[in-house]
Amino acid sequence: MKITELTNEQLEQLKPYIDTVLVPIGTVGGEPAAERFAQDLWEVRQIASAIEQRIAGRLYLFPEVVFGGAGNDSLFSDYLYHLVLTCKDFGADKAVLLYRQESVCQAVEQSALRLRERQFQTLAVSVLNRTEQQIVDQIVALWQNQN
Repeated sequence: MKITELTNEQLEQLKPYIDTVLVPIGTVGGEPAAERFAQDLWEVRQIASAIEQRIAGRLYLFPEVVFGGAGNDSLFSDYLYHLVLTCKDFGADKAVLLYRQESVCQAVEQSALRLRERQFQTLAVSVLNRTEQQIVDQIVALWQNQN
């Protein structure tokens, strides 16, 4: 379910069933310069939406988080970490961080590591060279590896 499309009442009703957040992370600008501006953002959003439609019912799809590509990796990593960590307040304890550009990889991996340290099961998944089905399989495996 797209978190932006839920009312507060719906969110409360679904809270017991949803334990995973799906966070698409897009980069605007960046390399290679020949790519259409925000192409990365669009592609990650499309893949995240398709995944959410296939395995809806147990995850919230967040609106895309945008990395400007020219900022501080540490600052972005902190932002992403705190954004996802707040999801524990409504019962989520798993996160899937989807990204495409290598320029954001280090910041996403740093966030994922910090989230894991807080007992948040986290996948940081590049959509490059992976099919939608492969990503779905990774998410299902995350669910099956519950402690």
